Amino acid sequence: RISEVRASEAGAEELGDNRSIAARRGRRTGEDARAGDGEVRNKIEMLEKGDQLVSLGIWSGPDGFQKQFAKTYTSSPYNATYDQWKAMFEAIKSNKHLAILKVLGSSMHEKRHSAFLELLAEYLPQMSIIALNIGEFTNASREAFEKFETALAHEDCIVAHLYYSEHQLPQ
Repeated sequence: RISEVRASEAGAEELGDNRSIAARRGRRTGEDARAGDGEVRNKIEMLEKGDQLVSLGIWSGPDGFQKQFAKTYTSSPYNATYDQWKAMFEAIKSNKHLAILKVLGSSMHEKRHSAFLELLAEYLPQMSIIALNIGEFTNASREAFEKFETALAHEDCIVAHLYYSEHQLPQ
């Protein structure tokens, strides 16, 4: 199997497909999809180091943006499970430098939206997050949003900049 993948990757390069290997491979989808354990472990190690990473969750910016800030910014893992997020939140709560968190609902299966928001609500008052973007959580329950809003009001929560769409709130 490995030799097949390598041959396929070499063929793509010969055809001028300069996208990364990850970009050429299809994303896993569905309720049982999950982020790679190595990717999550790498992010946890970065968080536990605690002296450089200031943002978890980046976007595709201008050319060179990601390379320029590679030591301080990293992406959120795509399709991370509840347990993977819990492990990352444990690392985040002890990292006093991490100030920005961006997790989009489109980066996980819609059935995970409520559980993720409830987990975030549990950990948010313990984190040093001042800018939070949780857009696209269209399938989270009203109860999950209420728990999240309660966490925002907690005296230990220091979120000052928040993005989430009110039109996404369940009625």
